[in-house]
Amino acid sequence: YQVRALEILCDDTIRRASLVMPRGFAKSTLSMLRIAHKVAYTPKGRKNYEIVISESQPQALDYLQNLKDLVMHGDSFRKAFPWVEPGDRWGAHAAEFSTGVMVNCLGTNQRVRGRNYKGLRPNITLDDFESEENSSSAEERRKLRRKIRAAWIPALRPRYGKFTAVGTLVHEDAYLNRIRKNKAWKRLSLRARRENGDPHPELYGEDGMLWPDAHKDQDGNLVQFDLD
Repeated sequence: YQVRALEILCDDTIRRASLVMPRGFAKSTLSMLRIAHKVAYTPKGRKNYEIVISESQPQALDYLQNLKDLVMHGDSFRKAFPWVEPGDRWGAHAAEFSTGVMVNCLGTNQRVRGRNYKGLRPNITLDDFESEENSSSAEERRKLRRKIRAAWIPALRPRYGKFTAVGTLVHEDAYLNRIRKNKAWKRLSLRARRENGDPHPELYGEDGMLWPDAHKDQDGNLVQFDLD
């Protein structure tokens, strides 16, 4: 599923991409690899602007620091792309790379509309942007949907901007669930219980449950799904 997820995320002909998976499936890491791919492969003389929006500002700052660590200190990345270096802006909220890629990481309450990098408007990635806190009531969910429609999508690069939404379903009325039947979106989802037509059936046990045996997630915690 990681390979299929990266195919969807890195294909710029797909303008609306969504990954919906339970916690522990490295969704943030996959979205980060998409940006690292941009950092490495943006052609010389071109530029790219990427905005990542997380549920909170501290979460967004952690995301950016992890991205910088991956690009500047990851052994495999450095070996493959030794020419990538920090650019003129290299701070806690923004990172510019020598290949002409600017990355801003923001919380959901920070302004997005009107931002540009050297006249270029952004691609936008929503990473774990829905939580139990900002989706706890119908009004909170409506406010988030209005922000997406009225501020974030209009902030995209005209014609070519990519909008990516990555996360775990926190409510039946969540944005990630509402776009499930929208044909404009290319979606990869894994459910805790298998349904007919789900991809990668090998991930599910004989009872149809995802991870029928205890499995360590990226934080080292044992994760197991059962019928309850």
